[in-house]
Amino acid sequence: MAGAIGRITAAAAAAYNENQISLINLNFDFTLMKLEAPKEFGGLGSIMSLRRKTNAESGAFHRTARKLGALFQGTLPEIRELTKVYGIRASEIAQSDKVRTKHARAAELFQNEIGADSTSIWAAATSGDAAISVHLLACMLARVFSGTVATSIWVEMVAGQKAHIDEKQKTANFASAYDAASMAARQEFSRDELAEWDNSARSWIQCADQVMVKQHLAMMNMLDAAKISVNSETDTYRSVITAWIDALRAMSCLVSGTPQRVQNGAILLALSAWHLYPDLDLVGPANLQVRQHDPLINNLGVLTVGLENSALPHDAVAWSLPLAYMRYYGEPQLITGFSGHSNSRVSMDQFAYIVIGSIISAWETAGFIKEIRSAVKILHRLSIFLKAAWTSGGDVESHGSQSPQGYHQLASTSWLGQVLVAIDRYEESDDDLECSTAMKLVSLGRRHPNFLCPQSIHPAPLFGLSMYKNALGLMIDSERRVSFLRQLAVGIGLDPSRYVIRYKNLVQGHALDEYATIQPINQAPGHPEGFIKRENIPTKKNIRWISISGVNRDPCGCKGPCTNVVGSTSKRKLCKCAPNGCSLLCHDWRKTKPSKCSGLYCYNLARRLDELNSKNEQCLPVHQCSFGHEGERSMSEICDFGTGNAFDASLSDLYISNKQHKPSTFVELTFCAGDPRSACIMTVGANATAEFHELAGTPKPKVKDRQEQFGARMGYKATEMLLDQDYCSRSSLALWFSNSALAVSSVGSLLGSAKYISSLMACASAAEVYKLLPGATISTTVVSQSIDKALWVPEGAEVEMLPYRHRLSKAQIFACIAMLDTGTFNFDPKVLNNVFAISSGNSIYIAGPLLCDPYEIGDRFEVRHIAGNIGRPGLCLLVPPPSPKIRKLSPGTWNQLNYAPFDGKQENSFSQTSIHLSFTAYELPLQTETTDQHIVDRPARFVETLVSVYEGGNWVADLDIMSGLQSNLVSRFVCQEVMMGISCDCHQSFIEVFGVAHAMVSIDNWEEFLEQSESSDKVFGLIRAIHHFGMGGNVRKP
Repeated sequence: MAGAIGRITAAAAAAYNENQISLINLNFDFTLMKLEAPKEFGGLGSIMSLRRKTNAESGAFHRTARKLGALFQGTLPEIRELTKVYGIRASEIAQSDKVRTKHARAAELFQNEIGADSTSIWAAATSGDAAISVHLLACMLARVFSGTVATSIWVEMVAGQKAHIDEKQKTANFASAYDAASMAARQEFSRDELAEWDNSARSWIQCADQVMVKQHLAMMNMLDAAKISVNSETDTYRSVITAWIDALRAMSCLVSGTPQRVQNGAILLALSAWHLYPDLDLVGPANLQVRQHDPLINNLGVLTVGLENSALPHDAVAWSLPLAYMRYYGEPQLITGFSGHSNSRVSMDQFAYIVIGSIISAWETAGFIKEIRSAVKILHRLSIFLKAAWTSGGDVESHGSQSPQGYHQLASTSWLGQVLVAIDRYEESDDDLECSTAMKLVSLGRRHPNFLCPQSIHPAPLFGLSMYKNALGLMIDSERRVSFLRQLAVGIGLDPSRYVIRYKNLVQGHALDEYATIQPINQAPGHPEGFIKRENIPTKKNIRWISISGVNRDPCGCKGPCTNVVGSTSKRKLCKCAPNGCSLLCHDWRKTKPSKCSGLYCYNLARRLDELNSKNEQCLPVHQCSFGHEGERSMSEICDFGTGNAFDASLSDLYISNKQHKPSTFVELTFCAGDPRSACIMTVGANATAEFHELAGTPKPKVKDRQEQFGARMGYKATEMLLDQDYCSRSSLALWFSNSALAVSSVGSLLGSAKYISSLMACASAAEVYKLLPGATISTTVVSQSIDKALWVPEGAEVEMLPYRHRLSKAQIFACIAMLDTGTFNFDPKVLNNVFAISSGNSIYIAGPLLCDPYEIGDRFEVRHIAGNIGRPGLCLLVPPPSPKIRKLSPGTWNQLNYAPFDGKQENSFSQTSIHLSFTAYELPLQTETTDQHIVDRPARFVETLVSVYEGGNWVADLDIMSGLQSNLVSRFVCQEVMMGISCDCHQSFIEVFGVAHAMVSIDNWEEFLEQSESSDKVFGLIRAIHHFGMGGNVRKP
């Protein structure tokens, strides 16, 4: 009996299992089940395009959401309150004007692709709470990792969860409890499905960042301050599951008003990815309280993050995961992602701060500055200086306040203006958040000194202005140079008895040496380290010394041309004993007065003495008996400085000492700093040169560095002084910057590096491109590239008419956008010649002519931007098919061929015509030098795209619009009165207005157009379409 009962029980159990399996099989395609989306998501669903909404509710996205939700459902916590709050925030973002395109023509052509990509959110909302949790994880991963990395993580998570379910079922007391989970684990997940799921979430957070811009920037600053890891798990599945669940639980508590304290970065990462902003307390070395006042978060929901154990070297929240599914073969690859300014997106205005950071990184290395604030201050001073130069109040009076050259030089799309405009914006801003973000981005640029070009070929700080050669060359005359060096020397506290200024004074085409004290000397005679070895030193005023050369052979003792004052000055000849006139030994200066020697100082001694005496400076002679050369390692010269109160008597003393061979009054001067060809500071004493560099704030001279070795570069104080005073000619400086970029090939001699200027010009070209791309953003990861190696930067220095940026072709513009948008790709523009649009993240970049009426003559290299994407992962380069198809004529359409004579009336016969976008199955992955050859996913691809013409619901043809608009068969008639500058309402007939005398027929439908295109008749047909995008113009069959 017991056996019978056992058999009956077993049979019943078998029947139950069979029924369960049948039920499972019956409901196998559970992915088609659609749930009612929570009401909080209603605002989001109401603005979705039909294609996206259909995909989210019943298409591939819905099935992916259902499968992922079912797979992870048993692992995830309840998030009912979080779901409500997130739905409200998502609806607010989706309905924002910031993500709605205002370009009507783009909205027509890309009607299914424009706007915020909320496909994954709506698919999750119609699939249950678990699917919403999966979407939230997708946002977290997209915030930290690239698309290819995130896809690999999803593959690993799916495999890990399946293994987890299998293990649970094997060890469970009742295996049937895991039947639903087991069924979910048996579902197949293609890599393409997971990549598209990630791409939608990635696009969404980009869109949300732009809508919640202030909160997003504040969150990025907090992430930078955190310097904390997501967690320390070393297994990818466990690490992600732990971070995911921690974030869901903590955020659910916060929205409900329960304070939370955490010790890892998972919740911070979640906040930035989900765009929910509770009040924060960061507790650590530097306590930080942030009150964000998010109305969706209960006031009591304060998050405290302990940073006591924070030890990351980078400013960011970091997450390191070993990925086994990223490559086809090999050991797991450890990938570290960051969430902070180093892995965020910025506007072009903000991008300028990164450029500034890379620029000033070389200034820090050179010891020119010690903090960012100093760099900002001197750049702002340069901006003020140049603005004054190009206005009516500046030195460039001939240009005036409306100077086109000045406008272009200081515009945000010039290589110099991009930097200075950003600095001015920072200095004039009273927005603490904006300023804080700017400094974070500057710091990011500083950490990547080779972003523009190798730092070793950067010019001297401040674009070369800190070079004495350049600074002194921009001064009007030698007196300005002397005053500048005097102020510098006094300002840094040089000893006037040990340092002297040597400068060149131009006299009748000859550059003659003179010397000047840095300030009045109070020195005892015979000072062991002083440069004056004689007694009777004037102490009440500055001294100038006029150089009287010595010679290395017997003097001529001439009594001829130099003392002959009869006849024309032009016929006088200089004494041949010295390069610039009579030498010290040409005359017995006890008998010959200097004023009687017209060969002394090129006939200009008397005039020069009067000039210097009028400046209340004592003028004396100096015996300059040997010279150094600029190329020598230690530039030096031997001099005997005259003293006393009279030039004549001092010259006589020098003559006597030289005749009697008294070397005790001679001193060896060593070059210290400046430009030997214009003005420099000379010094005496073994340690004086090192002392000068220490006081002036310039590094000690290095043998390997020629500039530093010869003291060719100024320190910060001197450079600042150059701009704060009127030493430098504003006009000369403004024109110097202009000329510096006239020919990039010659910049090496002006600013030190042609590549450096070319890279800055490339950044300015990008700024010009992005002027037409409102809403477009740049990935900060682009700092890992080097602009001087960018293939889109033109070679051969093809620059704009005004030399401030490069001129870019359409292909170069698309290559530029691809690099800046992704931060990764460095495409050769040659392979992008056929590209007419790019889809990346939440941006579509479209060739301008594609959005213009064919009648309009715009810039054929113009590119426009709209928010949206085509729903495919990675960077998609849209190309037309090689041979677009056209509908064949049907014999049954003969009754539509009227070809009525054109009566001159403007009518719209093509009101039912529309243009639509679709994609073929053809895709071609694009390889670049920066792409890992062995990874599974390809982050960039060509996508063959059809731009199709429809009449009502009937297909007419596929177009290659870009090629068509460049065809010589396209002609545009312009109203004759408009061409003459006369306002015209065009109420006259077409023939009267345009003066066309040809016999023409009207083309009023597509059948007439297609039949005429195939006809051999020489007929001039005119398509009657007015005020209708995509139509207009004329077609002529020759």
